[in-house]
Amino acid sequence: MKTNWSILLLCGLLACPRAFAVKSQWSTDHSFEDFVAGETRQIQVTQDGFLKLGPTATKWVSFQDSIIWDVESDRKDGYYVSVGNEGKIFHVDSGGRSKLFHQTKELNVYALAVDADGNLFAGGSPNGKVYKISKDGKAESWFEPGQKYIWSLQFDGEGRLFAGTGEKGVLYRVVGKSQGEVVFDSDEKHIRTLFLDSKKRLWAGSEPDGIVYCFDHPEIKSPDVRVVYESKFREVKAITEDDKGNVYAAIMGGKVKGKTPAPGIGAKELFEGLKDVLKEEDTAVTMMMGEGAAAPAEKPRRRARETGEEASEVVRVSPSGEVENWGSDTDGIYALAPAGGERVWVATGDQAKFYEVNGKRQYTFLGQLESAGEAVGLVMAPARNGTAVMASSHPAALWQISTAASQSGEFQSDVIDAQTFSRWGRLDAAGNTDGMKWWSRAGNTSEPDKSWSPWVETTGGSIRSLPSRYLQYKLEMNSSKNYVEEVRVFYLPFNQRPGVVSIQINPPGIELAKMTRPDFPPVLGGFGSSSPKPAKGAGAATDLGALAGFGSPGVGASMMPVRKPGFRSANWQAKDPNNDTLSYDVFYRAAGDDSWRPLEKELKDNFISWDASTWPDGEYHLKVRASDAPSNPKGEEKTDDMISDVFLVDNTAPVVEGSASGDSVKFTTKDASSVIVYAEVSVDGKDWAPIVSDDGILDQKEESFTVPTKELKPGGHHVILRVKDRADHDATVTVKFKR
Repeated sequence: MKTNWSILLLCGLLACPRAFAVKSQWSTDHSFEDFVAGETRQIQVTQDGFLKLGPTATKWVSFQDSIIWDVESDRKDGYYVSVGNEGKIFHVDSGGRSKLFHQTKELNVYALAVDADGNLFAGGSPNGKVYKISKDGKAESWFEPGQKYIWSLQFDGEGRLFAGTGEKGVLYRVVGKSQGEVVFDSDEKHIRTLFLDSKKRLWAGSEPDGIVYCFDHPEIKSPDVRVVYESKFREVKAITEDDKGNVYAAIMGGKVKGKTPAPGIGAKELFEGLKDVLKEEDTAVTMMMGEGAAAPAEKPRRRARETGEEASEVVRVSPSGEVENWGSDTDGIYALAPAGGERVWVATGDQAKFYEVNGKRQYTFLGQLESAGEAVGLVMAPARNGTAVMASSHPAALWQISTAASQSGEFQSDVIDAQTFSRWGRLDAAGNTDGMKWWSRAGNTSEPDKSWSPWVETTGGSIRSLPSRYLQYKLEMNSSKNYVEEVRVFYLPFNQRPGVVSIQINPPGIELAKMTRPDFPPVLGGFGSSSPKPAKGAGAATDLGALAGFGSPGVGASMMPVRKPGFRSANWQAKDPNNDTLSYDVFYRAAGDDSWRPLEKELKDNFISWDASTWPDGEYHLKVRASDAPSNPKGEEKTDDMISDVFLVDNTAPVVEGSASGDSVKFTTKDASSVIVYAEVSVDGKDWAPIVSDDGILDQKEESFTVPTKELKPGGHHVILRVKDRADHDATVTVKFKR
């Protein structure tokens, strides 16, 4: 599978079939973020972006219900599991055989705990009772705190049972049947989770303010309590401890408005790399370190993703009390468990994925439970036989996960988006890929569905999937020596037709000159200024500031307008889906004529100017043809045409005549090509004043005007009329007379 990239690219260009652009492109997977966006089966992704064989996850026990609330070891080789919404508690032995152990009168059993003698204690809701269930399944009511929910139960190793409750957020200590007392009456509504660390300190997590508490001496009547951390998330979901005495808390749920995370001490130095530990599907996962933490750049050529609704963080408290935290914007963290040494397993509610993190800035995506539900209920510490137990919901099941690497595994990439219909070339990988198998499938929907092609094995690295927009690759790894550090997929987009988006015909007397210096000042003022959109048709824009395109990105920086009598100009916008270089041919024809004549060919710029003083007066159209020929072999180019609105060429000024008659001066004006659009008059050298035609509107090539003179004093006088046509030509005439 190893191949020289330059040879690959050259071969791709030489083998290019007809109807394809010549620019080969490729998509590369080479980082943790790239690979963790795919789907794995017994494949792990290391922090530095390597695919390797990972743990084997096997479904061990299935339940008919959809939800697992809690799992607790029976202190031997089995487990108690509270399942569903009918108060059911199952026992699972070491062989994976399950049986209904007890069914309480409560709807839900959220909390389980086992004492030193092997008796099971269960917290039920909504009646808020704690039951003691002997080894033979007989139950008795043990403690009723008068609360609605029993969320968590924890023994302290001395026979004392602690119960976290809601809806009043009270922590209780139970030392015997019906012998309970309040340890801590919090300001929270719920004490959701409890944990006893190796120093016999009791840790508690609350809801809705996401507070982590610590009780150094929970055995005394009124133990001191300290708040270790207040989160911006709602619910403390799980607490655990590694072998080095570091305590971890997983906190998730809707963000609380107005809250900011407590500052982590030493977080940047110790957990710099962990900002991506829970990154999934190209969404941002950032360290909760306040300002200055930069989100990773978006990976190109990937389908767009929706941001996940869940968010969470993991808090790490060192033995000296230092607090660090990191989080995910997309994954809810449901469970934590120690994995030996300074390692902790993190399980999420997104497709039952699980990770390993440690205090040395190292993290690994271990895998996900195949066909598992949306949430991971609990991760148990690895047992002596080298396996861990994980509980999933939707549907409810227990899984055995081998801590040793599996014998084989499979990885399926995220969907590669070529942005357009493309031909697929080679698939090549860096690493030890000896003996590995590769497949691909393709389609034209962003999510693979039944319309996609089936998986097809690659041949000598060549992708055999049919041309399409989207592609996935899949690999099979069968040796512990195998690893993949980079995968590159080559493709060749089909050549797509360019498009002319708009054409702007500019006012008469404007030449567009190519700018040679980006800071060259404009000759005339007003360009790029805000102005109303001009009306369609010739002569609508008479102010230079109304020229379309000037000052817009990519246009104003390449040309500038200069006044030049007799000249006309036009500029246009065109796009190419392949980002090909474009050239332009410009044609013209008179209105009513069906023959196009060339004006200019193979222009590199998107504007043109010409001397229109030699053109006959009349109305015309321009046609702009965009071609991607500069980026494609001869015969493979594609073009697009666009015809402009009609515009007027008028090189003749109006003819104006006038004479005095009685008590008025009569004027007539005639233009060969365009209508008279403005007229003004001056009497005896006074200021110019607008005048309307005799028919009340200026809308014809011939107009007449009458200027009353009855009020003038006896003697010599003169009246001047000045008119303008639509092409901005003006003409004047003076009539002298005596009264």
